[in-house]
Amino acid sequence: MSGKSMLSIALIFLGSIGFSSPKSDSCRTKAERGDESWTDACALRDSYDFIIIGGGTAGSILANRLSEVPQWSVLLLEAGKDETYESKIPFFPLLLEKTSMDWNYTTTRQKICKSVGGYCKYPRGRALGGSSSINYMLHMRGLQEDFNRWEREGNPGWSYNHVASYFKKSENFIPQSGKVKSVGRGGPLPVNENEPTWMTAYLSKALQEMGLQEEDLNLGKKGGFMPVQVNVLNGQRVSASTAFLKPILNRPNLDILTSALVTRIVFEKNTAVGVEFEVEEQSHFVSAHREVILSAGSINSPQILMLSGVGPSQHLQEFGIPVIRDLPVGLQLQDHVGYFAYFQMKNVASSTTEETLMSLKQYLTNKTGWLSTPLGGLVVVLRNSSFSTIDHPDMQFHLGRGEDQNMFYMNGFVCHPESRGRLSLRSNSPRDPPLIDPNYLNSTKDMAIMREIVEFIFQLALSTSLRDLGTAYLSEMQPGCNHDFVNCVIRQYSQTFFHPVATCKMAPQTDPYAVVDSNLQVYGVRRLRVVDASVIPNVPTSNINSPTMMVAEKASDMIKQEHLSTETSALTIQYHLDEVFT
Repeated sequence: MSGKSMLSIALIFLGSIGFSSPKSDSCRTKAERGDESWTDACALRDSYDFIIIGGGTAGSILANRLSEVPQWSVLLLEAGKDETYESKIPFFPLLLEKTSMDWNYTTTRQKICKSVGGYCKYPRGRALGGSSSINYMLHMRGLQEDFNRWEREGNPGWSYNHVASYFKKSENFIPQSGKVKSVGRGGPLPVNENEPTWMTAYLSKALQEMGLQEEDLNLGKKGGFMPVQVNVLNGQRVSASTAFLKPILNRPNLDILTSALVTRIVFEKNTAVGVEFEVEEQSHFVSAHREVILSAGSINSPQILMLSGVGPSQHLQEFGIPVIRDLPVGLQLQDHVGYFAYFQMKNVASSTTEETLMSLKQYLTNKTGWLSTPLGGLVVVLRNSSFSTIDHPDMQFHLGRGEDQNMFYMNGFVCHPESRGRLSLRSNSPRDPPLIDPNYLNSTKDMAIMREIVEFIFQLALSTSLRDLGTAYLSEMQPGCNHDFVNCVIRQYSQTFFHPVATCKMAPQTDPYAVVDSNLQVYGVRRLRVVDASVIPNVPTSNINSPTMMVAEKASDMIKQEHLSTETSALTIQYHLDEVFT
């Protein structure tokens, strides 16, 4: 049975037993909704201490941590709705693309993605939890050298020694093998090892044949391979929303509004004073007493900044947008680019319809079976190319089961691309998607590393361990590359690995691409901060969900320290004044 057939049966079966998506209405009373999930747009306060734009990975954490201070009022605005039931099933992330949970972006024409005309898909989460609600659930921090580089480039307080505790603050590792020592315990976010299968053992042996050793990659010191770690608990995805928002919905000082499209941040001179947004095509304004915090992600945060008048002045003037501050917003887009290859194991039987239905029943009964295993892989690998140093591998690979039990895939991406792209406005309307130009493989070095990635994947497929399974490349899934195979598949079938960063780059003001300082405050304006993956100055070796959570945890502490120390100082001054005048 083909992988598509398996997935079709799964979806039809789930639909037949009545699993529809939870409905979210942005303007009903709590009594009508029967829950405490969302605030009625018709009953918002006029002003909040903090307004957070974007309920994604970073925004969910910020809402949780800032509302821990009971005297602060917090409003979280999210353009999407709640996560759907389907998004909770770990095996289904691919099926979440081009749904209501996806912004459904595509890039401008690239040198890759030729099989689809050069326009690469660019999924980004549009729901509470953001991209953590549609991603492949992998949990990787990155290498220590990634963060040490941030500090070396002029961002004090962002070395690995400074940020390690903020990774651990979110994490709650639930060990299976007992080998992992790096991950934190006691945080809101479960981190599990992906349940090993018979295939895991074959892949591990194949990697050892290639000279790689099993390591705890989240120690961040060197390459090797390890069982994939995932954000899954009891057979279900745990997004940032599930971990950080759902447990605190009853906090009286936190309001969460979904289906709220932010149109612009409002300034008085150079001070952010509030946010304009639309709900069901009706415009609203709410003021911020302390700060506006932009957490809309690497695509939407720069778009909102530019629509609000913060960005490259010449570009803003093209669309008649009054310039508040001339800054290089959107000019340093970085992303991981890589290649997928699919293989069949001829010595392994294909899944039958009966087996698929039995697996569905198994999942619905006790949340186990293949539906409970993320498609994101069984094993993750960090490896050095011929260009990298021993402490900073620059190729990452994922090896995992395919959509049928006799299929598996291998993929790899360039960890530290030299190519730089740009995000720019398409128009002055917030409803028009921005222009996304990652400029993939514009660097000769990036292209050379991509060739090494493809070559390693096929060398691994020819290892003794995998040959014993009758491994064969499924060329019919990637037709048209009979000549100059390596270069052809790179141009035809390479794609994003969904890790855009640096569109609101954190850097010292001397950096020509700096947008925010090391406290994540936007240069040249007041009471405006950006807290999400867009501030990451260099894309890390890893996936970016875990580093984004770290950024949000650290930012929350910085914000608390700044405002609570100010409050303490004010109270101290008032106390002494009272003493003087009494």
